[in-house]
Amino acid sequence: MDIKNLIPDADKSLNGVLVEYTEGVRFRVASINNPKYESRIQRLMQPYANPAKRHQLNDPDLMRRMQIDAEAETILLGWEGLENNGVPFDYSIANAKVLLFQSPEIRAFIREEATRQDNYRQAAIQEAAANLKSGPEVVDSVGQ
Repeated sequence: MDIKNLIPDADKSLNGVLVEYTEGVRFRVASINNPKYESRIQRLMQPYANPAKRHQLNDPDLMRRMQIDAEAETILLGWEGLENNGVPFDYSIANAKVLLFQSPEIRAFIREEATRQDNYRQAAIQEAAANLKSGPEVVDSVGQ
């Protein structure tokens, strides 16, 4: 296998790819290995580097809030097809935080897609595009 097939596309890793959640709903998801996510997690944890505060990192609610903040700011970068009571639910970081807090299922899906390295490999992206052009049935990520 050519090494280029193993190396993630830096642009896709940072700026995300569209992944289908369910019919009509897609999320733009960046890689969990992108430098913005890693940097944001470090900045959020920095106040707890002090030994007097380090014990606070044992609080699961605090850890969840920090992870969701970082994910909403650097991993969940957009969406298509979401509504709230029949009104389009536009993407914003604030709305992404609300969505991730209120839906553990969507958060789990986003995290799973962010760790799926095939989403960000150039060869895999080109192969998927070629398959779409040739016409095989498209399977959504949830149905796999």
